[in-house]
Amino acid sequence: MNNKRPDNKNTNKDILLKIIQEVDKRLEKINHSPFSTEAFETLKEKVSQYITELVLESIKTSERYQSDTISKTYVERASLYLFSSKSRKLYKNLGMLGGIILGASVSNIFTMITSRNYSTLGVILAIVLVSSAIFMITLGMVKD
Repeated sequence: MNNKRPDNKNTNKDILLKIIQEVDKRLEKINHSPFSTEAFETLKEKVSQYITELVLESIKTSERYQSDTISKTYVERASLYLFSSKSRKLYKNLGMLGGIILGASVSNIFTMITSRNYSTLGVILAIVLVSSAIFMITLGMVKD
């Protein structure tokens, strides 16, 4: 017997719509007098947008772990990912770029060693690039 959650996008859409409708009902009960009508509508749109992203990311997270249900942990991970995803991507790309630079630098160092052709500029450039690349990789790892 297969108890896996259906992989049906319509089911996810139905769940999402129910959650958003419930949130809309609750928001209507809140005193929105500090907000203008337009501001309150924008607030509702932003809340719905965040909920949509959180539900979809929670589903993706649970699917990554091949789970039958979405647990509290998956929702928390999804929320953390949504809040930190922009800066996280920046540091991840920075680390990747550092890896590319490091690879190119090490290749040039080996070429200088095997050809026994050293120049002051080449050695200084290699040291600067290796140092920069290691810094970029470390920053990418620490921030991830």
